[in-house]
Amino acid sequence: MRYLLALFFFFTYDIHFFFGQTKPVAPAIDYVTVDPETGFIEIYWHKSPSPGIVRYLFGLYIKNYPSYVDSTLTADTTHFILTHTAQPGSKAESVVVVAKDSAGQTSSYSPPHTTVCLAAAYDSCTGQTTLTWNPYAGWTAVQSCEVWYSADNGSYQLLQTLPGTATSFVHPQPSHPCRLCYYVVSVRSDGIRSKSNKTCVQTVTFPSGISPELISLKPVPPSLWEVTCQIDTVLPSFYSWLIERSESPYAGFDTFSVVPMPCTTLRFTDAIAENPYYYRIAVIKKNCVPHFGEELIVKPLLLKGEKKADEYLLSWSFYSPSDSYHLKEFTVYFLPPGESPEAIRHTMNDFCEITFADDLAAYASAEQLCFTVGAVLTSSFSQEVVMQSNTLCFSVETEVTVPAAFTPNDDGHNDKIIPRFNRVPSEVSFMVYDRWGKKVFETHSYGEGWDGMVAGKKAPEGIYTYIVKGTGFNEKKFEKIGYFSLIYP
Repeated sequence: MRYLLALFFFFTYDIHFFFGQTKPVAPAIDYVTVDPETGFIEIYWHKSPSPGIVRYLFGLYIKNYPSYVDSTLTADTTHFILTHTAQPGSKAESVVVVAKDSAGQTSSYSPPHTTVCLAAAYDSCTGQTTLTWNPYAGWTAVQSCEVWYSADNGSYQLLQTLPGTATSFVHPQPSHPCRLCYYVVSVRSDGIRSKSNKTCVQTVTFPSGISPELISLKPVPPSLWEVTCQIDTVLPSFYSWLIERSESPYAGFDTFSVVPMPCTTLRFTDAIAENPYYYRIAVIKKNCVPHFGEELIVKPLLLKGEKKADEYLLSWSFYSPSDSYHLKEFTVYFLPPGESPEAIRHTMNDFCEITFADDLAAYASAEQLCFTVGAVLTSSFSQEVVMQSNTLCFSVETEVTVPAAFTPNDDGHNDKIIPRFNRVPSEVSFMVYDRWGKKVFETHSYGEGWDGMVAGKKAPEGIYTYIVKGTGFNEKKFEKIGYFSLIYP
């Protein structure tokens, strides 16, 4: 209730009551349409004629009342895509637009426009598909409705043009493809077109018990993912392995490869990308797309990270193949140069993130330090499955650290200001300057620091400038400039 009241306030609060100003004129929606592949709603509108408009806000009807869902950043556009909150594939969505001006005033709602929601039902006895949809709402009239279809992941073709008042169609399919997908287009008299969601029907019944099992998922040098899975039944040659991939487990999948039987073990590779694909694997018959329940969806374990000072922040993506698999643990491995991997941490961190601090002194000659992550899963098939991430490497550079202050009072603690290095440089210079830019100390010896003395006398308290430069690992030059405080307790 508080949420609805807040939305009501957002849309209807009449700030001109306080300032005596006129509310903006409401914009007018030209049309809304659905992208059949993504399910996103696209909104096109005519701008408010009122001056000072700074942005447009969008609402979807929830329980017969418009609720705010998104807004533009400026007023210089008449097109917007709703990507997160709309559900045009499950219901018709009614959209409104509101104008907001620089004084914070909002217009009244535009007249709503409603998307077309398409549903399909396949009759296995007759081989017919019955399509039903709601009429597009918001135009004076719909001139015609077009029905488009795709068979077995083929290109879409115009199936039928119907009167604008039509809300159903029966599609007889004598060729009996394995999978049919449809969407409907409402056409206005001036040619403007509004598409519905995409809906698909499966027309082939598969034998039960054929479910791919994941065996392993790992990187293969130099830049490939390798997926291995199997089935426990030898099938005739008219079956095939179908491999599809998508950027989302909920969006449409595209065919990646079809591998003929009778092999019971499937192994395939794909290039490592910055954002790995989701792979859907299934056993199919006659090039059909399988129905839900006979497919396996997997995603590579992608390791990313960043280095901050002497710490490494590692993070990785994880997607469980199905409810049949349960995560046992993640293991983070450190790959020392020329040595076997070291398991440095076992974790069940739900955020798939870990910070690892490493002492580099033992690897002073290494050009880079590398990490990898392994996920161990247990399946309902009584086996352990290992998913291995890519290898992530960090180049090792010379890093200089100088304390922010020192206290040269001969108490044995912090009596000298000494630069610290993550690895021993081949050449180094350390210079200190007072506030007037006069050099008060200089050394070219590693590990030597300033004791606060200048010409045999104690330097005054205050802020000093330092410069550290030299030659570090792999003959790379380095330089660091900063400040520190000299303090007498």
